[in-house]
Amino acid sequence: MQDLNAAGLLARVMGWQQPQMVQDHVPDLQLLAYYKYDDYQRFGPGRRFIESLALWLNRLDPEDRAAALELVESKLVFFSDREVSHLVEMAYPDLIVQERLRLVAEEYGLPMHKVGELSRHARFKELRLKGTSNNAG
Repeated sequence: MQDLNAAGLLARVMGWQQPQMVQDHVPDLQLLAYYKYDDYQRFGPGRRFIESLALWLNRLDPEDRAAALELVESKLVFFSDREVSHLVEMAYPDLIVQERLRLVAEEYGLPMHKVGELSRHARFKELRLKGTSNNAG
């Protein structure tokens, strides 16, 4: 029932008179909502994605709403807290540590393939501590 009310609200906001317009948009939006948005931790309790979308679109000028809806449907990218955490976990060893190793090798003229030597270097440890203290604040 709540999905029908949200779809009706979206139809009113968008000015859709034909049921076909609702059928052209709402199923994809419901799929997005189910897959990503409705479990998003920052939505207010009891409010679902399509309802929030309709209320947001309603704040825009009527002539801008179709473009805004198109943006949401085709360009919006959502990252959950779990996905951001996974990105950080993967980025640290694959990118940050590698960049620190490269920096130490470059600064001290050491070959990059001597990973053990680079990772034991005082400068590498210094960079690691600086990065940790920066992330804590």
